[in-house]
Amino acid sequence: MNWHFPPLFWKQLLSEETTAADLEYIDAYSFQVIKDLKSHRESLSPEAFNAAVNETFTTHLSNGHLVELVPGGKEVEVTHENVNEYCDLLVKARLNEANKQMEWVKEGVEYIIKLNILTLLVWEELEVRACGPKEIDVEALKKITEYNTSPENRIVKMFWKMFEKFSQDERRKYLKFVWGRSKLPADTSDLQYKHEVKVYSHLNKSALPEAHTCFFQ
Repeated sequence: MNWHFPPLFWKQLLSEETTAADLEYIDAYSFQVIKDLKSHRESLSPEAFNAAVNETFTTHLSNGHLVELVPGGKEVEVTHENVNEYCDLLVKARLNEANKQMEWVKEGVEYIIKLNILTLLVWEELEVRACGPKEIDVEALKKITEYNTSPENRIVKMFWKMFEKFSQDERRKYLKFVWGRSKLPADTSDLQYKHEVKVYSHLNKSALPEAHTCFFQ
């Protein structure tokens, strides 16, 4: 599937442990705030830290709602002494805010495959199996390619020579152009349609490439 979920999604689906690093993928701003606060705590005196930092024990969730990290958090200032507690609570609040929705996702997945089977995988393996590898391998694409001419055809060779020079972003754009998705599947053995490269010698040299996304052409 052409999904783009953060690591947090896959970890929570498998009930794997999450870390502060997962916050960067869903809230880069809060992640940077935490880094800065911890850096300031190491480099500044308690007095200088307390004078420079103007934060309270609150955070905004994805829906924009302001929540208190502790009872009365709006009135509790972040200080040199309690900043680590603040950072821990901030991470916990942001990483767990969608727990209810994730339970619904798990319930839906259970209709297809038992979660205890999926837990045999680590989250990186599950992501690849569900979404396909992040990198588009030229040889993998060649193995599922068919032609209306010889693979040794001059135009075909030129095509692969150029494709090999493509960056990963350009390869993804090519797949999007010819297939409507930007990744190859993890398992290409049972594809309904193979990748087709067709050469038409009767066309004018100025003719532009054409694609039929429904048929991977």
